[in-house]
Amino acid sequence: MLYGLLPEIIATLKQFSPDIDVNLKDISSYQQIDALKSGEIDIGFGRFAHQDPWIQQILLRHERYVVALPKSHPLANVRKQRLIDLANNRLILYHQTHLPVSSTVTIETATQANDKLSTSRVNRAATHEAASSEPITEPLLHLFAQYGISPFMTTTVSDLQVALGLVAAGEGITLVPASLQTVRTEQISYQRLVHENVTSPIYLHTLEDFVHPKIPDLLTAIYHVYEQRGITYRQQNFVSQA
Repeated sequence: MLYGLLPEIIATLKQFSPDIDVNLKDISSYQQIDALKSGEIDIGFGRFAHQDPWIQQILLRHERYVVALPKSHPLANVRKQRLIDLANNRLILYHQTHLPVSSTVTIETATQANDKLSTSRVNRAATHEAASSEPITEPLLHLFAQYGISPFMTTTVSDLQVALGLVAAGEGITLVPASLQTVRTEQISYQRLVHENVTSPIYLHTLEDFVHPKIPDLLTAIYHVYEQRGITYRQQNFVSQA
């Protein structure tokens, strides 16, 4: 979030509410739920939906993923990337939080996902048949699975910075939200994906039974920045139960 619009949003919030005191904590989407319940934080930004009766959330927007490739990669200068063309690479996974099982899909054959793919390419990319019932909860693998694709190899690391370090070293590729494409640009090429639905959602979480009085000001600041940047969004508000 700190590589994206959050710093600009916080600066805008302080302009709207000069008396506000903001303290930022870097904790995972999963850890935010306990932090909200304990009162450690008043609100959390995350990229995963949560099903918890004590928590309410709103979807702020969807951010497009881009593919991060080593500068030496044969596809480094291809401006519009397809997941099927990336399947033979080592995909570096970095998410600490996984998707809930209820929102996952099972892998289909690539032929079902895209009739235009050639059979030979399908056979290399799809390693499971439609009958596979294992839920895919890792977010990046879930994106590939929506198109019936399973990457040839994967490596799992502790966080996104380590993943980008491995990409810079030529050890594989990964997908990151577009706001990260200013990181390590000397060694990494970031290219757009043609798939419009390959996105990372951004949620705002708070307690179900208490909405901090400054949260409406925060939402005003968020939507102001979105409008200034020409970002598509649907305005929402938390419902106070207090």
